[in-house]
Amino acid sequence: MKWLSGIFYFSMSSLTTDTVSRVELATHALLAAKHDQVDDLNKVGVGMLNGEARSYRARDTVKGQAQTCHDDRLFAGVDVRTIPPASITLKPQTPVLITRNLSTGLRNGTRAIVKECFNGGVAVEMVTGALQGQTVVLPRLHYYTTHPVSGDRIRRTQLPVKECFAMTINKAQGQSLEKCVLDLRTNVFSHGQLYVAASRVTSLAGLKILLAKPSDHTTHNVVFQPLLA
Repeated sequence: MKWLSGIFYFSMSSLTTDTVSRVELATHALLAAKHDQVDDLNKVGVGMLNGEARSYRARDTVKGQAQTCHDDRLFAGVDVRTIPPASITLKPQTPVLITRNLSTGLRNGTRAIVKECFNGGVAVEMVTGALQGQTVVLPRLHYYTTHPVSGDRIRRTQLPVKECFAMTINKAQGQSLEKCVLDLRTNVFSHGQLYVAASRVTSLAGLKILLAKPSDHTTHNVVFQPLLA
């Protein structure tokens, strides 16, 4: 879809040369209200890069069992956001979000660009945070969670990164952006969310809004009136 490529090129113009600019990754963003929207947008972004894709499948182990699952059968049909996804697909130049605090000084929420993909992990160049400009090798790490249905304690082994061509509005809170594409094809769902999204950008010229029905020129807002009383 040509129009969808256009919103990526607006938020990250360096994609036209099959690269991701460190400056643009730090100051530009594509925002959406819900995680499933963000996941879909990130898949589109990775697909726009020309490099060879590598998929990293998580290894899940149930406490007390020796068997390890190399697919997402343990979490089939269950939305679990406290641990990395069952599968992560990356290419060189993919922008990623670090999803865990590490002893090396990396912090959850800092951004990086993938430089190399290999069997045991990825090498990334840090774009934000204390290690900005440095190249760091990230191996697979252990994450622990309780299955929301069975109650089993599960260990997932996966890379501590998430694709971040796009991010949720809530994740962008507190940031100041030069360019922002706000995907409102799915409405915001909580008080103040639309304000947070629109106020991230420093100028009106740097803001584009994608609507489900562009001809309406309107979108849904959520205001919890007692908070304004």
